[in-house]
Amino acid sequence: PQTVSGHSRDVQGFTFRHELPYPMRPECRIKRMPKIGGVNSAEVMDDMMWYGLRGLRQVRPASYPGMTVMSVKIRGGDRLSAQSESQVNLEATRMLLSRSGGAWREDLEPTRDIVPWVLNVLKSSGYTDADIDLEEFDQLHAACVADGQFYDETIDDTSIVKEVLNNALACGWAELTIANGKIKPVRDVPRAIFEREYGPKTQTYSPQNMTQSLKISGPLPSINDYDGVDVEYFSSKSWAWETVKCRWPGDLGLKVEKIKLPGVTDRDRAYRWGMRRRGHQLFRQDTYTWSTELDGRNSGYLSFCAVASDTPGLCQSAILLGDETVPGGVVLESSEPLDWSAGGNHKVGIRRLDGTLSGPY
Repeated sequence: PQTVSGHSRDVQGFTFRHELPYPMRPECRIKRMPKIGGVNSAEVMDDMMWYGLRGLRQVRPASYPGMTVMSVKIRGGDRLSAQSESQVNLEATRMLLSRSGGAWREDLEPTRDIVPWVLNVLKSSGYTDADIDLEEFDQLHAACVADGQFYDETIDDTSIVKEVLNNALACGWAELTIANGKIKPVRDVPRAIFEREYGPKTQTYSPQNMTQSLKISGPLPSINDYDGVDVEYFSSKSWAWETVKCRWPGDLGLKVEKIKLPGVTDRDRAYRWGMRRRGHQLFRQDTYTWSTELDGRNSGYLSFCAVASDTPGLCQSAILLGDETVPGGVVLESSEPLDWSAGGNHKVGIRRLDGTLSGPY
């Protein structure tokens, strides 16, 4: 026990040190003694305040698993305020496991890439390699690296896993989806041919495998349509959120869609993202709707599909009854009479048994 007293109206502080016999969780308390009687007893200042308990570890760890520790020595001056001296910013690069050549690397490496971070979050959430379409993630990683796309963000609050994963994939023009029981990314990029690049088998849909006919709908031009996009991003130069305006030629910016893009710290990257979004507003307005049976399971989210309609002037559809090889080509037997009155060059596409498209020839 320690007893202290003082004869001053100023604040007084006391520190006591005790060497413990073995590692323990000590307990302590402070107690105020009764006031001493007298004519000046009302003037006694005996309020107490517990400041803190500190312990010195005998064995100091050299590292902390899963955590990066750093120490900073700051030399202050009379030109900086105390608040400014205590503000320290750090541009840190994550140490993550990455993949190369279709396999996991053994050592952690610093990386700003999108896919290693996404895979790290998935595996830390309990998913295994069997739950993830690693082949598609490898293809996405190669595409993002070639385009110079990164994910730069500090997450210091509680978030939903799917939300943060989509934020990261959005920096590489991709989205998170599930296909055939596996988690996979789907990248929104142009595809010149019908192929299996990002998605299941590409399906050919025609009136022969549609249970309800094809319907094409789209909105009419309106004064309520967006005519611009404003993208908000966190600038690596100013360390603050900034806004870049994305306008196509002729846009007045009267009604603007505002988008917040976490993970992008470069103005040019944010501008490209906003211009892509503006292109979607202009050219992705028509909706194609039809019904089919199990053929629809061959298509996935954002699959590039061939669709045939029986609308006059668009295309013609029929069932292939047979074929015969003749000198100079192949003769196809159709279940429906075909109209050749339009003239010009005609092409034919054949739907294989697995639903993929052969041609057009």
